[in-house]
Amino acid sequence: MSITFTFNGRNNEEFNILVKTSNHNDKPKRRIELVEIAGRTGNLIIDEGSFENLTVNVQCYLDGTKDRTIYQLVDEIQTWLFEPIGYKILEFNDGRRLNAVCTSGLELNDETRDTKTFTLTFSCFPAE
Repeated sequence: MSITFTFNGRNNEEFNILVKTSNHNDKPKRRIELVEIAGRTGNLIIDEGSFENLTVNVQCYLDGTKDRTIYQLVDEIQTWLFEPIGYKILEFNDGRRLNAVCTSGLELNDETRDTKTFTLTFSCFPAE
């Protein structure tokens, strides 16, 4: 099954984006602090009861078409990913839902004349 995702209310396929890989099913690290105390064996554990944001990397292909050039698509993708500012729902077709903000730029690498590769990076926490 191929990976698809919806972000900010729109699906990646609307922008001719195909997903190569994603780590969206990883789990975030627990937010704890280990404190070394003189004369004590083992560290004191201070557990905040929360988790760090998860960094989700989605490796993608961008496919130019007759109706839109690569550069037109890039402009549309930039608007989709970065406007409005703030967390938005990122949902994958396997059911994983996250609150996410896109933290990457769009660094395009050439595959062919009409195909580019890039990685989207999101900072996320689970959606309730």
